[in-house]
Amino acid sequence: MELMRYGGVMLQLKSNQGYMLTFTPQSNEFTVTFQSSATSAQTAGLCGACGEDKANILSLRNGSSTTNQPAFISDWTVAGDGGGVCLPKRQSVCLSGAAMGCQALHSEVFLPCHPFISVQMFLTKCEEQACEESDACEVISAYARLCRQRGVCVDWRSPHLCPLTCPSSMEYDACRTGCVEDCDSIQALPSDWSVARGNESCMDTPTEGCFCAGGTVMLHGRCVSPEACGQCVDQHGHTYMHMQSWVPDHNPCLICMCLDQQRINCTARPCNDVKAPECGPCEVLKERKGSMCCPEYECVCDLVKCALPEVPQCVDGQTLLLKNPGDCQPIHECVCKKEECALQPPPDCPAHQQLSNSTHTCPAGFMTSSLINNCGCTETSCSPDKVCVVDGTVHPVGSEWEEGCKKCSCTDLQDKDTLLHVAQCKPPVCDQSCPLGSTYTPVKGECCGKCTQTSCVESAGDMRGDTLIGGKLRYVGEVWHPPSDSCTIHQCVKVNDAVFISTTNVSCAVMDAPTCPLGAELHCETVDCCPRCYCAPVHACVLNHTVIAAGDRVMLDVCTYCECAVENGPVMKYKLSCRKTSCPTCPTGYTLQKEEGSCCGRCIATACVTQKMDGSLISVQVNSTKEDGCNLYTCGVNTRGDLVLETKMTTCPPFNQKDCLDEGGKIVNIGKTCCEMCKQPECRKTVGTLNYIKVDDCQSENQIELRYCEGKCRSKSTYSLQRAAVEQECVCCAAVETEPLSVPVLCTNGTRSHHTVLSVTKCDCLSKRCT
Repeated sequence: MELMRYGGVMLQLKSNQGYMLTFTPQSNEFTVTFQSSATSAQTAGLCGACGEDKANILSLRNGSSTTNQPAFISDWTVAGDGGGVCLPKRQSVCLSGAAMGCQALHSEVFLPCHPFISVQMFLTKCEEQACEESDACEVISAYARLCRQRGVCVDWRSPHLCPLTCPSSMEYDACRTGCVEDCDSIQALPSDWSVARGNESCMDTPTEGCFCAGGTVMLHGRCVSPEACGQCVDQHGHTYMHMQSWVPDHNPCLICMCLDQQRINCTARPCNDVKAPECGPCEVLKERKGSMCCPEYECVCDLVKCALPEVPQCVDGQTLLLKNPGDCQPIHECVCKKEECALQPPPDCPAHQQLSNSTHTCPAGFMTSSLINNCGCTETSCSPDKVCVVDGTVHPVGSEWEEGCKKCSCTDLQDKDTLLHVAQCKPPVCDQSCPLGSTYTPVKGECCGKCTQTSCVESAGDMRGDTLIGGKLRYVGEVWHPPSDSCTIHQCVKVNDAVFISTTNVSCAVMDAPTCPLGAELHCETVDCCPRCYCAPVHACVLNHTVIAAGDRVMLDVCTYCECAVENGPVMKYKLSCRKTSCPTCPTGYTLQKEEGSCCGRCIATACVTQKMDGSLISVQVNSTKEDGCNLYTCGVNTRGDLVLETKMTTCPPFNQKDCLDEGGKIVNIGKTCCEMCKQPECRKTVGTLNYIKVDDCQSENQIELRYCEGKCRSKSTYSLQRAAVEQECVCCAAVETEPLSVPVLCTNGTRSHHTVLSVTKCDCLSKRCT
């Protein structure tokens, strides 16, 4: 089946059986159209088979037809709680002006359609629905649709008469023809949006509805530009262009790409070669917690396995100071804290000397040496130590440290002026050799740069000595087909800092595999990476949804067999021939008895048959009796198993049926016998009609219903003991009770008056002496 939507208001369903169903939800209107009369003749409903035959318009449950509408309704009525009684429809009272809109069918707009389709039936139905406060627009819309099918365009809607409101992205058209494109009917390729696939919705006749304006196509019930057909929309409503890549916010471990036909392909996000940092003393390398996709490392303190240096003991007013706060391996040093030194009394000096107090501090890298003079005072001098001093920091000979990106060491060389040892610093040696597809890039704040991937490596190649042979790179954004598989699309993609090759399959149009009829089979093959299927005939015959191979014979039943034969010629054909055995019919009184494995069976006597006086046959079943008039037939079986018919005839007195009926009598049976007799009518009250009553020159204007007595009563003659004679008694049908009936009469002079007549209310048989 094929389902299409036209104009945003009408749905059309086409079936392989040859019928087309259209449905308009706004007006609740549907039609069924057949492509051939042969198909329509096989379609039936309550009103009979679809066709021009007027005799089968009303079908009953048993399959028979009737023209009696009350009987038809009663046969299909389902009994319910209310009894299912159908009452005649009361004539509705039409409000003034209620059916004014129906007069549009007689307007100039519909006038060109009148010669093709009679408007009277639609006008009557429209006025009927308008009076019942129903929607008359359905009738007008149905007439306009039939006009469009005849090629007559009718633009009849207005803001005041059955307006049709379209969505904001659509426009109304009363008679749109041609094809309606949607995103499924154009190729979702950025290079050419106008390449049609051939499955767009095309309208055979002018169609009314809401359509997309020029340059836009239909997508999910709204009009969009053709470029939007290639855009992808994720589950959060975000829009992405064709071949655009992104990392989803809800799952940063994926990388997604917008492909053809609005398909989104998500794959695992590749990780770069993450280099672990170099850890210092008392540090250990661990993976950082919270890394979602790719591993991240950091150096943390390991105080368990760390060899802590000995903390120096400070004397002479010195205090302990931590030189590297925050580092895992602490370095302590004793420094002077004068405020904590104890006060000493001044010494006594000889007469030729004078006491002076001074503080002497040695610069960094020099040692102090003390000497007590003859005054008892301590003289301090500075001598160079075996250290290097760099920017005020003392480094022992042989120690190494880092100054920014330089590696420094304290050598054995001495400065000729200060006699301190000399420090030597060397710049770092960075490995700037990068693999294929990567480029060495300096990193801000780092001593050495890193290799950043800038291209996709399609083929790594082979190293021959110092030369790379066969390596092949692809730039970011480049799209290509691999040589070994033309049905796969590769693209070099860069997402954040990751560069990799994204692989997708060639997008194929949505394939509608045909439904092959009997006698054909589905064959599929691959053409330009996409499958193509078609129906090919099979080498066989088809019978009743069954495929029969050439040369095979099939038994339909015990009397019929069919054989599939090959007809040779320029084109090989297969012909099915069937043969059926003809069986004789059983005579009257015999019944066909089927036998297993036998086609015709045999006739078994099941009734006695005899011919009546009028030449007709009468059949009586075995061990049963049938009465026909005054004859009684009995069919039995004798001792030999033969059927025997016994007939009993009853003789009746003579009786003239015609005379009985002429005298108003009724034919009845005599008791429980088959003989007939005449039953005379009894005395009864009867109603008659008088055309007029005339009294002098006055006469009644209307007919008058007048009751009177009619019927027969039994008279008799009996012997009277008192009078010693036979007396006759006459019994007559006479009126027992009457009532006056006033009848208006009109006289010739123009006056009106009333005349009283008697009407019988009770009758009986009354006896009187015969005269």
